[in-house]
Amino acid sequence: MSIVRDPATYTTATMPIFRDPSTYTMSTLSIVRDPSTHTMGNSLFSYLDMKIHHYIKEAQYKKIIVVGNYDRQKVIANNEKGGKAFNWQRPTAELVGDVLYIHCPTGHDYVPHYASIIGSYLSLIGKDHYCVSYVPPTEDDCWRLIESSNLKDFYPSEFIVYGYGVPQISRADKWEGTGPFKWTRVRIRNTDVTFLGCEFCVWGDISGRLVKYPAQVKKIKRFVYVGKLGSTNPTYVPNQYLASGNTSLLNGTYVRWDGVFDSIPLDRIVKKGVHLTMPNVLMETKEWLARHREYDFLDPEIGHMGYAAFKTSIEYGYMHIISDNLAKKYPEDLSNERIGTVLVKRKALLDKIRGIIEMVC
Repeated sequence: MSIVRDPATYTTATMPIFRDPSTYTMSTLSIVRDPSTHTMGNSLFSYLDMKIHHYIKEAQYKKIIVVGNYDRQKVIANNEKGGKAFNWQRPTAELVGDVLYIHCPTGHDYVPHYASIIGSYLSLIGKDHYCVSYVPPTEDDCWRLIESSNLKDFYPSEFIVYGYGVPQISRADKWEGTGPFKWTRVRIRNTDVTFLGCEFCVWGDISGRLVKYPAQVKKIKRFVYVGKLGSTNPTYVPNQYLASGNTSLLNGTYVRWDGVFDSIPLDRIVKKGVHLTMPNVLMETKEWLARHREYDFLDPEIGHMGYAAFKTSIEYGYMHIISDNLAKKYPEDLSNERIGTVLVKRKALLDKIRGIIEMVC
């Protein structure tokens, strides 16, 4: 069965006219030269440093080119995230003469985002970032990442829960799947729920295809995304609250979907609000924040998934840990999210998410 794909145009215009929220524009690199201008402040360098391939730290290259090509046969970074079942792989590298190619999972957002990470890192350590560029992937390239994966061997129930913490939420020990995607099926109350995880980072618009593919090919009815996001509300302390909602601003257009969690009661932990889909963390400067305080939450995926759910007429919902605050500096942020105190708090929040999923089963 073929996937119904939305028409997508690609331009280099800096102020494009969006006719459809699935339309993508060519991103330029977002280079941060001074961490004091960014909402992460002095934590920015640590955030970048832990994502950089060791080849970039060890030598200087005439060119560094980021391409959309998920390839584990290239040189694997020595700082991949150990001890995790999912989202632990980083982009790989290939040196051809004095040109370094960085191979990313293929997405319109991920490729320029990772190029921006490299460029900002080089700039902050006083090196030339003008050697960094990227090759924009085509829409067919992006779909190939999903369609050629082991998801073709995936036969889920009608209800999928995907993302962060799914081993804990599912309480399952056995997972299936030969390839980057793994899954397990669990009976919760009267509902069969399929939990899904991925070893690479499903960043930005990749996530929309991850919803559209099982909706159209596998005939699922509900998709829940569990993850982490940032907030612009200064009262939301990181790792103490959950975020949810049914609206996101995606490429200049508000996207709304039929929400899995629309009927759950609010409490002191679950906060609902309007979401903004941001393709690149490096864009989140203090100047940007001053112009976007009307949004409660932001991350790179929620709007893409919501739009895919809307177009395929399935229910969708997100339930995310608020992991960092852009409006107020707290001790916990994206640069230290693997320390013990944070992990303990997140374990409690994931147990809360399990309880919420039980409510909608």
